[in-house]
Amino acid sequence: MIAEAKTPKLTVQEEALAYVMHSGAARTLIEYTMDTEGQRYHTYPEFQSRDFNSLVGRYKGNPKDSLAYARQALFGIHTDRKLNAGQKERRLSRYLDAYFDLQVHLDRAAFPETPYGQSVTGVPSYIPDGLVDMGSDSRLDSRKRFGRERIHVDKRQILGTYKDLFETVFSQDISGMSSTEVKTRIVNTVLYGVYSRMSYDYANEFLRRLDNGDAMSISLSDLERGVCRHHALVTQVLLQAFGITSRLLKNDVENNGYGGPHAANLVRIDNDWYLADATQPLIRADKKWRPALFRLPEVPDKNRTQIFRFSTPDGTRTYKTRYNMHWTIERGPRGRYRQSTIDLTGKL
Repeated sequence: MIAEAKTPKLTVQEEALAYVMHSGAARTLIEYTMDTEGQRYHTYPEFQSRDFNSLVGRYKGNPKDSLAYARQALFGIHTDRKLNAGQKERRLSRYLDAYFDLQVHLDRAAFPETPYGQSVTGVPSYIPDGLVDMGSDSRLDSRKRFGRERIHVDKRQILGTYKDLFETVFSQDISGMSSTEVKTRIVNTVLYGVYSRMSYDYANEFLRRLDNGDAMSISLSDLERGVCRHHALVTQVLLQAFGITSRLLKNDVENNGYGGPHAANLVRIDNDWYLADATQPLIRADKKWRPALFRLPEVPDKNRTQIFRFSTPDGTRTYKTRYNMHWTIERGPRGRYRQSTIDLTGKL
C-alpha cells in the first residue's frame, strides 16, 4: 500500500485533468459554464487531497490507463463549440502544459525512492521522471559499464521541447480515423521529431568518456546530440506520454556490413508489434526522409534472443535483440542515485 503523498499545489488546469484521471469523466474540459464576461466556471467537484492520494495509488499501478483519460479530454478540446479556432489553440496549449506538469507530480509521488544499488532486469513499461542508468549488462559487455552513465531524464523539459508535436496531434479531428491510423500517425510524428531535432553524435563523445572510466550524470533535456540510447530514451518518454505501448530495446544492428550495439524501441500498434528506430532513416519513393518503423513477424520475447531482418531501399537491415534487455531505472535528487520501486519486469 502506498503511503499518502503530499498534494502539490495544482493549477486550475492541472486540477481539472487530475479530476478527469480520477473520475474518468473525459468531457470535463468542455463541460463548463461561461458568464457574460467570458469567465469559465467548471462544474466538477472540488479536487481534494484524498482524491489526489487515490489517484497516486492508481497511477502507480498503471500510469498508462490514468494518462489515457487525460488524453481523451485533450482530444475533446477541438470539439468545444463555445470556442473559436484561436481560443481552442490557446486552451489546448494551457492544458498541455498542465498535462506535462501533472505527469511529473504523479511520477514523484507514485514511485517512492529506495536506496540505490539494486539492479532490475526486464523491459521497463514506464519511465518516470528522474534518473536512468543506461550502463550495460556486465554479462554481455566485458567493459562492464553498469552504473557509469546516469542520465537525468528531465521529463518536463523533454515534453516541453516537443510540445508542438502534441499540439499537432491533439488539434486534429480523429473521429473518422481508425485506432491503427491514429497510432501510426502518432508514432511516425514522434520518430521523425526525434530524428530531425537530435543529431547523432558520430564522434561518440559519450562512449569515449565511458571507456575512460568517467562516471557522469547527463541531463537528457540538455542534449541536442547523442548516440542511440539517447534517441531511444527520448522516443520512449514521448510515446508513453502519447499513450503508445512501447519498450526500450537493446540490440545489435547490421546495415550493409556496418553496425554494432544499438538501442531502439518496440512499439505496439493495436495487435501488431513494430521495431521503431529514430536514428536510422530510410528513403521513400518520393525521396523524402522518414524514420524506420518495421513490423515484426512475431511477438517480441524478452526471454530469448531474436533476429529480425528487414529489406530497405538501401539494403538489408538486421536487428538481433539482447536476450535480457537489461535496464535499470532510478530517480533521486542531485546525484543521490536511487532506484524506483516500480515493477519493470512486466510482460510485453
